[in-house]
Amino acid sequence: MQLKQTIPIALTAALAYAQDDSDSGSGSGSSGMMNLTALLSGTDSLSSLNDLVGNYPDFAATLASWEDVTILAPSNDALETLMNSDAASMLDNDEFVQSLLRYHVLNGTVYASNITQTPIFAPTYLNSSMYSNVTGGQVVAAQMEDGEAQFVSGLKQVSTVSEANVNYTNGVVHIIDEVLMIPGNLTSTAQNANLTAFLGAASNASVAETLLGSEDLTIFAPSNSAFQDIGSLTGNITMDMLADILSYHVVEGAVAYSSDLSNTSLTTLQGNDVEITIANGSVMVNNATVTNANIFFAGGVIHVIDQVLNPNSNSSSSSSNSTSSDSDNDNAFGATSSATEVPFTSGQPTPTTTITEVLTSTSQVIVSQTPTGGAGADSDNSDSDSDSTSSSEDAAWIAKPTGAMGAAALFGGAAFLAGM
Repeated sequence: MQLKQTIPIALTAALAYAQDDSDSGSGSGSSGMMNLTALLSGTDSLSSLNDLVGNYPDFAATLASWEDVTILAPSNDALETLMNSDAASMLDNDEFVQSLLRYHVLNGTVYASNITQTPIFAPTYLNSSMYSNVTGGQVVAAQMEDGEAQFVSGLKQVSTVSEANVNYTNGVVHIIDEVLMIPGNLTSTAQNANLTAFLGAASNASVAETLLGSEDLTIFAPSNSAFQDIGSLTGNITMDMLADILSYHVVEGAVAYSSDLSNTSLTTLQGNDVEITIANGSVMVNNATVTNANIFFAGGVIHVIDQVLNPNSNSSSSSSNSTSSDSDNDNAFGATSSATEVPFTSGQPTPTTTITEVLTSTSQVIVSQTPTGGAGADSDNSDSDSDSTSSSEDAAWIAKPTGAMGAAALFGGAAFLAGM
C-alpha cells in the first residue's frame, strides 16, 4: 500500500508586490477580492498575527506567493494565550516561529462546506526536516464536531473555526481559536499518549533510534495495558525477539491515516504483513482493535491498539490456542497472564499531556480531546460564513499536486527540535 506521496509597513510592501503589483494600494486584485495584505491589516481579530508575520518579511513574501492555499489564522486571543504560556520563550526562535506559521498553511483549498465528521487529512507547508519527516508536508485533520468546524494538530490539539471562508486572491482564510501544535518526535508524542511501555520496549531492543530517524511511518502502538496483558512472557523474551515483535508494528514508507485503514494488508518493517479489516464499526489490525487513531508525530502517524501483535502467529486463530490453565488473557501469543506492573516502563517519564481515545469506523471518525483522563481510558456546523466571492466553496477538498497551553503541550515540535 503506497500512500506517499506584526504586519508593519515593510510587510505590506512585500505582500503587495509579491501578490499583485497592479493593486495600486487598493487592497484588491483584478478579481475584486482582497489580497492577503488587505485581509490581515483590515481584520481587527488578526492584528496580532499581522504583527507576528511582519517580523519576517521574507516569509511574508513567500506566503503571499503561494496559490490555492488555506490559511488557518489564529485570532488575537489565541496568540495572547500562547504568549502568556510557558511556551512563549519559543517565540524567540525565528526558525521555529516560521515553521509554526507554515504549519498553519494548508497546501490546497478547503472550505467549511467540505468539512464533515469524517476527517480530511490536509497537508501543510511544514516540510522542514527539522520538524517533519512526512513526504508532502505534515498534516492537520479537518473535521466537523457538534456543528463546528475544527482542525486537529499535534497531541490532538483542537482548534475551532470562529470565522470561516474569508476569501482572498490566493485562497481562503479560516480564523481559529487556538494555535496549532507542531507534532513532536516519536519520543515526546508517545510519552504524552501514555505509550511508555512501547517506548521502553523500543529503547531496550534498540529499535527507537531507527524509528526516530525514519520518515513516512505508520505505527500500530500497543497500549500499556496490552503489554501488561502479556506480562508473563516478557521475562523470557530476548532482545532479538522483542525487536522482531516491535518491527511488526511499524509500516515504513506509507503514512496510513484512519481514512486509509479499510480491508487491506500492509507490509511491516519486520517483513510480514498485517491485515486491516473493519468489524462492527471498528478498525482491526489482525485481531487487535484500534482504540485511538490519528496521533500525528514528526515521522508519520500512530494508531493505538489494544493487543500486542505477534509476527509468528496466525492471529485469526491464536486466541483458540490456549494451553495454560492459569492464564487470564487470550491474545496473539495464545494464553498469557498479566503482570502486576506494566513492563518496560522503568525509567520512562510520566505523561504531561493526556490524549483521549477516539471512536474509529469506516463511516465516521470522531477526534476528541479532554484536559483530563489518560490514553487508555475507556472512551471509546455551523459555518460562520463570511461573505464569499468564490464559486469554489462547494467544491470537494482541492489538494495541490505537488485548554491552557503549556510548553510541553503546545510545542510538540520543540521537543523534536531538542532531539528528545
